[in-house]
Amino acid sequence: MIPVTFVTHDGEISVQAAEGTTLLEAGLKNGVDIEYSCKDGRCGVCQVTVLEGEENLSEPDIDEVDELFDRIDDGVRLACKAVILGPVKIRVR
Repeated sequence: MIPVTFVTHDGEISVQAAEGTTLLEAGLKNGVDIEYSCKDGRCGVCQVTVLEGEENLSEPDIDEVDELFDRIDDGVRLACKAVILGPVKIRVR
């Protein structure tokens, strides 16, 4: 299991997630309030900011790049597309 920390308006929530799980799946499974709609990268609602461990997430796919453009360079990812490969800390909007 991999440690994942979600920073929310209520504080930090630390969970353990299986490798290969998306940030959205890990958050929802553990009661983290992440906004989402389509779950496949087309709507852009589930944007999160990576605070630590960006290298521990999957590379953005073409759908995510199309949705986020240059915001990826600022650490913004789609929770439904970013797959957990190692420890990570993210801010939920």
